[in-house]
Amino acid sequence: MDRILTIVVRFLMKRLSSYNKNEEDKKVLLEINDSIYLTSVDDIKNHNTEEYFPVKTSSLSVAESILSEIILEEAINVELPIVHRCTICSDVIYGDNVSKGIYGDICEKCNESFNKI
Repeated sequence: MDRILTIVVRFLMKRLSSYNKNEEDKKVLLEINDSIYLTSVDDIKNHNTEEYFPVKTSSLSVAESILSEIILEEAINVELPIVHRCTICSDVIYGDNVSKGIYGDICEKCNESFNKI
């Protein structure tokens, strides 16, 4: 079953990657506490992400977890941008500026604060 999901997700990620090359409104995957949202860079800039993208308080089901892993893996394969939100200050983290901490994905500013303690 997960093989079929992988094929479908791979196809969708390739389509999104092609879309990003031709359009001004770039699509990204926003990863928040293992939940994944497809959005645009403009939507992230124009909205308070804490209100616009709700934080999921319950843990992911097995199916959601498998699908999330497949989506992230295929997004990386086609170089689709992945954006994170800091679990401490809720700032949006672009590119490779994300640190994996005990509290989840954290920004450089929060990471430096923890390193000073």
